[in-house]
Amino acid sequence: REAMWEEWARVRWANRRQVEAWTAEASQPGESWRAHYLGREASIRRRAIPIFSMSSRLAVGRVMPLHLFEPRYRWLVRRAVQDHESHFVFCTTPPVAGTSAHKSNSWLCEARNVEVLPDGRANIGAVPLARVTLQDVWTEAVPDEPDAPRLAVAHVEELPLRVDDVAPRAPDRFDE
Repeated sequence: REAMWEEWARVRWANRRQVEAWTAEASQPGESWRAHYLGREASIRRRAIPIFSMSSRLAVGRVMPLHLFEPRYRWLVRRAVQDHESHFVFCTTPPVAGTSAHKSNSWLCEARNVEVLPDGRANIGAVPLARVTLQDVWTEAVPDEPDAPRLAVAHVEELPLRVDDVAPRAPDRFDE
């Protein structure tokens, strides 16, 4: 049974930058792959994850290059990189604060190749990891930018992937 959890964890973590560290932790003597996997996944759901919204077509494994210039999205980059293992949510329709179980095309993404420019704008590669539904959506003020639009934030729940959610593997200039 433990082998089944190891295989499942390796498949689920395949596109995540931390896969080697997480695999090493789960492989320690006395560690349970099941417990480690469930703990990692639960920790993602418990966090308040910032949301980026833009109409687009995403797929697991296909990098979406983004140039972020609005104050709320510059704040998203700082939050994601500093507090959330580079995770953020990419919604293809705008989320509505005060709602729960937002059913749009929402993806848990990892920010890769983050380049913060001197004026605060940022270039990132958004790597979709999993389709999610938003739970408990709210907004937060952008620090030092009182007149800026607020940043949407939510807890997320992962959804099962569909066949068309995964991009065919091709070389990608944003891969590390």
